[in-house]
This record gives sequence, structure tokens and C-alpha cells, in this order.
Amino acid sequence: MKRAVVCLGLLLFAGQSSGFSVKLTGTAKIGESKGKGKYWKPGGGVGFGQGHMAMTVKTSSKGNENKVVFTVNGGDNFQEYQGDEAFCGLKSFVIEDKNTRVCPDESQQAPDDDSIKMPVVEWSISAGGIMSSSSMEAKRPEAKLTVWTQAIKRETPRKVRFGDNLLDMKDKKLMFRLAEITFPPAEDEDEEDDSVHNVILKSQDGGYSWFYLGTLPIELGKENTLERQGENGFIVYTKANNTIFSVASKTLGRKWGNATEVSHFQNLPSYLNTRFTSIMAGGRGTPSLAAIGGKKGSEKFFNLARHHNDMLEDAHDYPEGFLKATEKESNAECEKGADEEKCASSGHVSISSFGEDPDNKNLTKIMMCYDKVAGWDSEDQDAIYCMKGHVNETTELVAHEAKMKKREEKKKQEQEARERAQKYAEEQRQRKKQEKREKDRKVRMQRQEWAKIDNEVYIVPAKVDYLEDGDFVVVRDLGKHAMYADFMEETVGLPNKEDLTKEAESEAAEEEK
Repeated sequence: MKRAVVCLGLLLFAGQSSGFSVKLTGTAKIGESKGKGKYWKPGGGVGFGQGHMAMTVKTSSKGNENKVVFTVNGGDNFQEYQGDEAFCGLKSFVIEDKNTRVCPDESQQAPDDDSIKMPVVEWSISAGGIMSSSSMEAKRPEAKLTVWTQAIKRETPRKVRFGDNLLDMKDKKLMFRLAEITFPPAEDEDEEDDSVHNVILKSQDGGYSWFYLGTLPIELGKENTLERQGENGFIVYTKANNTIFSVASKTLGRKWGNATEVSHFQNLPSYLNTRFTSIMAGGRGTPSLAAIGGKKGSEKFFNLARHHNDMLEDAHDYPEGFLKATEKESNAECEKGADEEKCASSGHVSISSFGEDPDNKNLTKIMMCYDKVAGWDSEDQDAIYCMKGHVNETTELVAHEAKMKKREEKKKQEQEARERAQKYAEEQRQRKKQEKREKDRKVRMQRQEWAKIDNEVYIVPAKVDYLEDGDFVVVRDLGKHAMYADFMEETVGLPNKEDLTKEAESEAAEEEK
């Protein structure tokens, strides 16, 4: 029984907000499996950059043994990873300048008073050279990954289970992931059982430090995924006991809506987010894609299985009965029986990105991998097929740049308006300051004039009378000089009688001499 990864092409999927084009690249085997097993269920595909990608597949007759396959040439050929380390796939975060992915080693957790630390594994893919073959390698650096738990519960945590993927919002320089964190019973609260908290975590340092962001209103099932919706939205899918639930947030995980059961998915779909497009793959019996652009009503759907039949010879076709049976219904019984109409595919689709096309920054190179199986008792080929392509976002980029230009112009106008307002406010402040200085100057001159008049009209005569009768009395006719009404209210006030008496005595002494 042959098992291979086959790359297909000549796919054109153009829409108002998204465009895909895929060219034929040939076939490539990943290697033979021992015994009469399956080689199916692709998943967890992640790009390393420069045409490197890795994903997991299922093999063995029970369908539960994981294998990791990788490519160094954009999917033209695949090889099987031969090492012993477990690749975490979608749980990893990328170090772009090194084309390296980092996986947390959840098997070696070290709880502390307020955190859990664990080692990491760095993964890299090498294309090899003339004297060496391509390889996928893992190494253990000294760096540690830390989950801080004090904001969840002020107890020493017991363990953490990460969600099945990591969401990297490059435009916000933030990473998010789901987690189930377990704490032992708190003695001071008379707890008897462990407490389990289903939360969403946030990282701002590239994936090494994780902090509590919010609590999920739903349990983290055995299978789960966290995906982006719009500018600040999340959607979580979780599967437990063959039932899928979803819950959404529009506030980056701070507040959540109510959980709802999802009946139109058999499997959890895989997601890929480019700059302006969200692509959902799989989830049903028929391998399929759904691309959602930035504008309402821009959704585009694509049936990979039907296009598969259009490109290949009849011997590789999906049976028509399978297509009709699974386009509207799931194939949940596929792993239990040999019905070819239900078991021609697991419905799993792995979608990953190689990054921007170096020759055209508007294009994001992607790969979609799905399986075709021939029933449990068939000796026909079981294969995983991959379609290479790109997301063409030229229209969105032009619109985005125009939007950004308009936004910058608006910001410039607002800044100019603020500067004009500040300049006017400063001019008004200076004008009022000058007016106050001028008013104060006039008041001082008026006081000096008042003091001169007061001295000539009242003080001098009082001094003369004092020399004659020895009694110093100043009599002012405030009615005659109305200016005294204002003058008396001034803080300076009129000359003190005691001071004037001393002054008069001094003048009299001078005259006697």
C-alpha cells in the first residue's frame, strides 16, 4: 500500500477580497509505513520561512500514531522527521530572523509560588547541500518559558495544559493562547479538590512570558483552537465528547459571549490569517476552504475534493457518492467502517503559510494539505495531497494604503488644528498677561497721582495745623473727591496717622533749627 504527499495545481480561486492560484508541482512520497496502516489526517502545518514547512500526519491501522513530515522546497518534496523529540506544531512560535520555531516542553513543568516554568525546544529545518541531505533538527537552549499565575489565584499552581495552537497578532506585537491551569486545594478555604481554571494568556515578549488576560466561559476540551475575528475579536472552538462548542469575544478576550453548540462541523477546522484574509479549512467530511475577506459579504468557498477530481485521472477521484454524502453531512462514522462513500477522506485539512512572496509583497504563499483514503479493506493508494498557492491581496493592500494615507492626513489635520488652537491659546494668554501688566501700571500711576493730590490737599494743611495747635488731624472730604471711594478699597490704603505724626514732628524740628 503506497502512501505519499502529492502536490497538485492549476487552481484558480479569485474573489472580491481574496485570490488563490496554484500551479502543478508534481508528486512526492514521505516514506512507506510498515504494515497495513493508514497515512492520513494532516494537521498542525506551520511555516518556517524560505519555503520550509512541517506538519503532522496520522499513521498505523489504529490511526493514532503521529508522524512529522517536512519540506525544504515549498512542498515539491516531503521527508519524514527521524528524531525522538515531539514537535508541537501549532503550539510553537516563530523566531523569524532565525527561521526557527520554539515549542514549550509541557512534560517538564516546574511550579513556583506564582508561576510555572518549563524548558523549550528550538526547531529548525535545513535544506542541506551537495554532501548533506535536508534535515529537521531540534535543540534545547537554556531559555525557559514562564506562565505567571498570581493574577488567577494566589496559590502555588500545580500544572498547565496549553491549548492546541498559538495566535500571533503581528500587527499588535502580541501573542495569545488558551490554557487550563490547575491549582491544588487551598487549605485556608477548606477546599478538597483541585481547582481548574480555563483562561486565555497573553505574551508581549515574543512568546517566552505569558500572563493572565481573561477567563473563558467554557471548558477547554481535548481538542480546541483559538482564532482571530476582525481587528479585536477572538473565536474559540472546543471539542469534547464529539460535541463542538464555540464562544466569541470582541474585546481581545476581556469579555466573552455565551457558548453555543456548533453542529455544522465534524472536526475542528484549521485557520490561517494573512494581513487581510482569514481562511478556514476542513471541519467537514469533504475537504474544503472558506476565505473571509475584510468586507462584509466577501466570503468565498472552495471544494478541494471536487477540484481534486478535475485535476487528476479518474483512478484518483473521490467517489461521487462521497462528495454528495459529505457536502451537507459529516462523516463522523468514517473511522468505524469501510464505507467508501463516507471514508474517502477524513475531512482534515492542514493549511500553512511560507510567508510573503519575495518577488511580490502582495502575495502570501500558502499550502493546503488533505487526504484521500480508499477504505479500510482497500489496497488502493492512500495519500495526502497538497495544493500550493498564494493569497493575492493587491486590492486590499491598495485600499489599506489609501485608508492609511487618509488616516495620516486626518491625523496631520488634527495635529495642525491642535497646534493652531495651542497657538491661539498662547496668544490669548500673552494678550491677557500684557493687558494685566498695563492695567497694573495704570493703577500704580493712578495711586501715585492720588497720593500726590491727597498730600497737597489734606496732608500738608494738617501738618500746618499741627504746628499751630499741636493736634494732628487729617480731614478728607470723600464726597468732594469721588476717587477716594476706589482709593480706600485698594490694598495699599492711605498713610497711617502715626507715621504722618512722626513725619510732621520731624518737619517741625527742622523748621525750629
